[in-house]
Amino acid sequence: MPRYRYLALDTGGHKQRGQMDAGTLPELDLQLQALGLDLIDARTGATSRWQRKPPSRAELMMFFMNLGQLSRAGVPLIDALSDLRDTAEHAALRNSLDDLIGAIKTGSALSNAMAQQPKIFEPLLVSMAHTGEESGQLTEVLAQIGTLLSWRETLGQQFRTALLYPAILALTIGAVVLFLMVYLVPQLADFLLASGQTLPWQTRLLIGLSDLCIRYWPHALLLIALLWLIFYIALHRLHGLRLRIDRYKLKLWLLGPLLQKIILARFASAFAMMYRSGLSVFDCLTHLQPLLGNRVLSAALMQIRQDIEGGRSLTESFRDSGLFPALITRMLHIGETTGGLDEALLNVSELYNRDIQATLRRMQLMIEPAMTLLLGILLGWIMLAVLGPVYDLVAGSAL
Repeated sequence: MPRYRYLALDTGGHKQRGQMDAGTLPELDLQLQALGLDLIDARTGATSRWQRKPPSRAELMMFFMNLGQLSRAGVPLIDALSDLRDTAEHAALRNSLDDLIGAIKTGSALSNAMAQQPKIFEPLLVSMAHTGEESGQLTEVLAQIGTLLSWRETLGQQFRTALLYPAILALTIGAVVLFLMVYLVPQLADFLLASGQTLPWQTRLLIGLSDLCIRYWPHALLLIALLWLIFYIALHRLHGLRLRIDRYKLKLWLLGPLLQKIILARFASAFAMMYRSGLSVFDCLTHLQPLLGNRVLSAALMQIRQDIEGGRSLTESFRDSGLFPALITRMLHIGETTGGLDEALLNVSELYNRDIQATLRRMQLMIEPAMTLLLGILLGWIMLAVLGPVYDLVAGSAL
């Protein structure tokens, strides 16, 4: 089915541009009329790359939060979507909302319309919207979707911010060392070799490394690119390798415990939001598997789901998996006993969020002086290897 780029007039006489899939031009005209638009011009053709790019998580977060607020204020769904489409800044989101409005006006439910755009609305969001429609609590569920996406965006932003300074410092160290090895060391090496004196081992090592950097840097880059390509292909084709890497991630020094806390916080928050929206425990566990971002824990959730289907309790299944800490199983037991599973999971998420923020602050305090010390050691070694023979040469000439 071709995709048309159209120019139309709305009921207020304002021009509206957008894109829509239609079999023929008359069918496009009928779809636009159902949206309250009068077609002026339309043409087929591929959209630009930035138009094809799906909306970001932040854009989806704001969309669902605003849609929940408008719905809570009593604005009809079609009107709310139309208002959000007209105020959307990015073409990708406007086009997506156009398709949503068109599908809803032809009789589809919101969840069904979202399911027709799987690259934009993940299955979890579709299931939550469908549950809200079935239970008559769509307004509350839309707000919960916005909260869930907001939490995921905030956590990701905190993690990226914590790693930004160390990454910049590492790039600075690499640039300084590369400049010294490619520009400064070769000039001093010529002078030292011409002097005819016996050079110490650290100076010879430094000159050898500098010579390797100058002569073989294209080969090194090619080798790195080739190794990365091999690793990328193997990672996407060998399930066992991916499983071992995900298991190794959880055991990394310093980063492993932090990664596990982030995954568990994501698990508890998403589980609570889905369960509160009306999804069953089985559906929650199914949707949680791809959200964790770790195949070891996803496989454990699959086994837990099978255990529950076999008649075991939720708490026992999580405890016997051996991959979830006692805090998780204890709060799950409290939630099962009191009937407040969502509240118990939200408490777990709050605890892990505070722990993650404290851990990130400690990591920053540790990484900054460690990187500075590493830079000092590298520069000190280079200066010692270069200036030591120069000093010996000057001292020998003075004698």
